Amino acid sequence: MFASVLFPLLLIMFLFITVIPDEDEKKVTSEGAGYSLPAFITADMMEAFFETQKENGIPVSSGVAQVIAESGFGIYGPNGDSGQGLSMLAYQCKNLFGIKYFSGDAYATGAKDFSTGEQTSTGDGYTVTAGFSIYPDYGSCIRQRANMLIQEPYYSKTIAKYPNKNDGKYTRADADNFVSGIREAGWATDVTYVTKLQKHMTTYNLYQFDNMTWVQYKAGKGAGGNINYDGTVTPLMQRIAEVAGNNQGAYPCTPDMCAAWVTGVYQAAGAPVIPYGNAIDMWNTYSYTGSTSKENIPPGAIVCGSGSGYMGSLYGHVGIYIGNGMVANNIGAFSMETLDSWCSWQSATCQGHTGWIGWVYPGGIPN
Repeated sequence: MFASVLFPLLLIMFLFITVIPDEDEKKVTSEGAGYSLPAFITADMMEAFFETQKENGIPVSSGVAQVIAESGFGIYGPNGDSGQGLSMLAYQCKNLFGIKYFSGDAYATGAKDFSTGEQTSTGDGYTVTAGFSIYPDYGSCIRQRANMLIQEPYYSKTIAKYPNKNDGKYTRADADNFVSGIREAGWATDVTYVTKLQKHMTTYNLYQFDNMTWVQYKAGKGAGGNINYDGTVTPLMQRIAEVAGNNQGAYPCTPDMCAAWVTGVYQAAGAPVIPYGNAIDMWNTYSYTGSTSKENIPPGAIVCGSGSGYMGSLYGHVGIYIGNGMVANNIGAFSMETLDSWCSWQSATCQGHTGWIGWVYPGGIPN
């Protein structure tokens, strides 16, 4: 009993203060396959994040966001001279999350004292000096983070409620709730911690990684993976296109419910993977299954745009490509129009996208 009470106390985490960039924070290509990530997010970090996602159900988006918030945009290591490096703690000790040393840290090789800024529950700042864990490499630090999240006080507020089952259905809401649970369990004292994490998850489209594997990431099958469609039309693709073209989905056409209509089409067609979330969620979640190109779109694919008006700026817009250059969609009433016409009125700006975004095929293009 004493050990179970003591362990969470030893694990209380605090935010290691770094510079948080503005809304127009610079995007640069990281190691990997051309994703718009900060330069300090390296391939070995991403490999470890995908490993803990697969083994422990921890969404990749949450870990990358924590690195950006806690250790990013520093002056140490590669790109540090331009403010695109890491914090001193992260660079010197390979400690990406401000983990304070405790005897049960299975991956630490020692500790080093650093001063760090903290906040009270009312937002007042103060400074403490503490021993922070030293790790041999970034992967070890990321695995230690996973080791902590699978135990209390974190497990019941994160993995137990919002596990990533690696089934391609992990939603933006799940990821947002996961990082809220991390903060609620005591990871950081920064009162705006969750807001910062979610901002990074949106700015860098980190949500897409929650429905990828390491192999897909390395192959560049994300962020509009530019999947090549060979022109084959399978029975499932034809069913989806026919259900959409005949407006026979599970949900009727109602205003501001374009994504629900698309979900209903996939349900009625008997698709093995049903898309979830709002319109922009569908792009963020499934972009690795499709392409940003308007050429050679497979029938039954979900086409994603930025929509129009206020609702478009929040959620974007989606329809279903039914072949022969035509799109079926719900605009408050059933509509079928050419792809060019459909793209012409996508005039809002949603999460940095204006106009055409791309197409996706949840579950991958049917074989």
